[in-house]
Amino acid sequence: PAEVERARLLAEARMRELAAQHGMAVGGTEVTKARAPEELLSVESGEAGVTWHPQASEWRARLHLGGEEHNARFRPKDLTPLAIEVARLQAIKFRSALVDIKKRSTAEPDLDITPLIAEVRAEA
Repeated sequence: PAEVERARLLAEARMRELAAQHGMAVGGTEVTKARAPEELLSVESGEAGVTWHPQASEWRARLHLGGEEHNARFRPKDLTPLAIEVARLQAIKFRSALVDIKKRSTAEPDLDITPLIAEVRAEA
């Protein structure tokens, strides 16, 4: 442990030297303690294709469309129930829009879905 701390301090000092030498600004280093499994939040979306990833504290929405997997991540502002719910609803809205595009592309095989997907991503 002491040897690891010494190596870390030396690496940080070298990073500051190189940053100064190359005219780069370096912020302070922040150490974040990993959360224990029992500290990870476990929630369900109630919607297919929308899942909570506790390690990242984010919702992920995904759908296979046009031979590709399209996905997006939705992180709550904080871990309050309201913020988590807002992010969940955003993820559901995103995936629902992709489902609508998938239905349209099935009905209209020549439909160019690329701009439609780009529009959905821009709104997410």
